[in-house]
Amino acid sequence: MLSQSDSGPLRYRGLASSSEEAEAAHVDAVLAAYDVDRVVSGHTPSRGIVLPKFGGKVLVIDTGISAHYGGHLASLRIEGNRFIARQGDQELILPSSAEEILPYLERAAALLNPPPALKRLLVKLR
Repeated sequence: MLSQSDSGPLRYRGLASSSEEAEAAHVDAVLAAYDVDRVVSGHTPSRGIVLPKFGGKVLVIDTGISAHYGGHLASLRIEGNRFIARQGDQELILPSSAEEILPYLERAAALLNPPPALKRLLVKLR
């Protein structure tokens, strides 16, 4: 059954949790199949922020709002071709290319007490 399959669209978590190298071809195939530029993924906590992956092609929006995951409040707003993350009372334009992701993550970390997972990602990317 589609809704219960671990690889189905309601349960698959690979875009949020797998390495970008392992999923890159899959992401490109999904985008091409649906003729879209981006995919928004939820239900798998990211690093406490709205997290762009795959050069901004995938936006992971589960920031861990529950206290169990750190209580990181954030949201995504889409206005035309602009994707805007709200972290607390600040807004950040989401990157649309791989080159813009590190500066975005650094700006997001500066707005809040960065969760350990975000700190580890920044160390890895620098």
